[in-house]
Amino acid sequence: MVASDHQTVGWLVVVPNCCTSYPIPTTLAVYKSGRVVQRIRDGMMIYKWGFLDRGRRIAVSSGTVHGMTGIHLTLYDSQTGKTLQTWDGDDYGAAPKWGGEVSH
Repeated sequence: MVASDHQTVGWLVVVPNCCTSYPIPTTLAVYKSGRVVQRIRDGMMIYKWGFLDRGRRIAVSSGTVHGMTGIHLTLYDSQTGKTLQTWDGDDYGAAPKWGGEVSH
């Protein structure tokens, strides 16, 4: 995916998983200015993600591979990888505005 700044790019890294018959995405790589600037991961499977603010921030939805009953959203700074905000809710709760694109 390319951010709206047309300079920041991200992709999911898919790895083998011990407990499934298929690989899962666990890392989001962020590329800018000719190099990978971040590898974002929280130890869970990444379901959806998207750039915000012309690539300056990234919203990520992650969780367990099977049986997840809630939604875990994290907002990251794309350059530093710093966690800016997190939100844990269920499928019926109102996600924060920044997580709207990746929450379902």
